[in-house]
Amino acid sequence: MHEEASPSSDNVKANIHKLLESYGHQDAAAWAELIFKKPPHTRLGIIQKLVPDAFLSDNARKLHEGIEQHYPELMRIIGGTTAFYTAFPATGIPSQAAAIASHVPREFNAGIGVAKTYDANILMNPEFQKVFDMLRPPEVAEEQWVRLRDAVFNYNNGLGAPWYRHIAYERYLRDGKNDPYALSQMKKALRIKPVPTYGGTVALTIALEMAVGEECVLILPRTYWGNVNLKVSHEKSIKEVCDYIDMDGRVNPEELAKSLASLKARGHHKAAVYFNYPHNPTGVVPT
Repeated sequence: MHEEASPSSDNVKANIHKLLESYGHQDAAAWAELIFKKPPHTRLGIIQKLVPDAFLSDNARKLHEGIEQHYPELMRIIGGTTAFYTAFPATGIPSQAAAIASHVPREFNAGIGVAKTYDANILMNPEFQKVFDMLRPPEVAEEQWVRLRDAVFNYNNGLGAPWYRHIAYERYLRDGKNDPYALSQMKKALRIKPVPTYGGTVALTIALEMAVGEECVLILPRTYWGNVNLKVSHEKSIKEVCDYIDMDGRVNPEELAKSLASLKARGHHKAAVYFNYPHNPTGVVPT
């Protein structure tokens, strides 16, 4: 049921109209009337689609200005996604860590996320440390092992431990060592070192949230991972199957161009293309 006309409901409609008008939205009055007729729990989502800038924090606005200046293509990619509203915090953990480093003596052992011993090593549960130290090869000196242990259990970068990312990078490249063409394509695809996640589904979720979003089309080859169906449905994206990988396992740009032209003619303004990495049996990388 919709709200009946009342002084408070008139205020709701007027506020919607005022917000749309303040962001220069065309036909603000007509949109306000239409949105007001929708159930209250759906109004916010519609307004967010019409004037996304109204929901940005000051930090997000500054971040967008920097991206627009240095990498405008990225702004078109993240439009309509969760990443559009994300910004790095100006306060909180980063500022706390900086304040602690500047003002608190080291012997007080104050920090963010990691407790340390008096000799500045990572503080671990004794039983857990005992099990971990059983893995130490006899040829590795105590000092080297402590450095390795601290690197493993340190409060890591949000993209993952650098040492682990390097190992993953080398591991991926090893799959193409006997094929110069495949190896060259892998190196092009790995412009940054792999970012570890809890699994492929998590990685797919992050990619969809950052680069696809609601109502964006995801173009898939005939052979693709079944979990894509689940995640596309969950993220409210649109699946489009295309024969852009031919029988020889090569990318067919003509078929891909046809699909993109068809999507544009159907009114879509954004699409993403799904590729499996080359170490996957059905994987390819465009050159």
